Amino acid sequence: MNKFSKYLTALVIFLLITSISFAANKVVLLEQFTGTWCGYCPEGSYKMDQIVAANSGKVIGVRFHLSSASSADSMEIPEVNTIAGTLGLSGVPTGLVDRNSYSGRFFLDRGSWASAVQQSLQNPAI
Repeated sequence: MNKFSKYLTALVIFLLITSISFAANKVVLLEQFTGTWCGYCPEGSYKMDQIVAANSGKVIGVRFHLSSASSADSMEIPEVNTIAGTLGLSGVPTGLVDRNSYSGRFFLDRGSWASAVQQSLQNPAI
């Protein structure tokens, strides 16, 4: 084997090893929209916690608080209104899974999160 072939073989082995060790792992983003004034939202938080625990290291859960017309939420941040308005939020508790559209809508009720997360985990990491 000549010198060039040895270097080429070493390079190919190196690239294979590094591509395997640095392969991306799929992680799903589950965003819950909630409010301190919302009576149904604690159940949504409980469901999110269950999904995150059942998929350790594969699901990241984030909660966004919103104010209602009659009740301010001190944990609300201004950016949440931009997200909610852009993607068509109509009520809480509701959530986004990887900000994907499901049958033409982005926001899913809390009963649909687990199956949407499992579906999204089947997609390749990008």
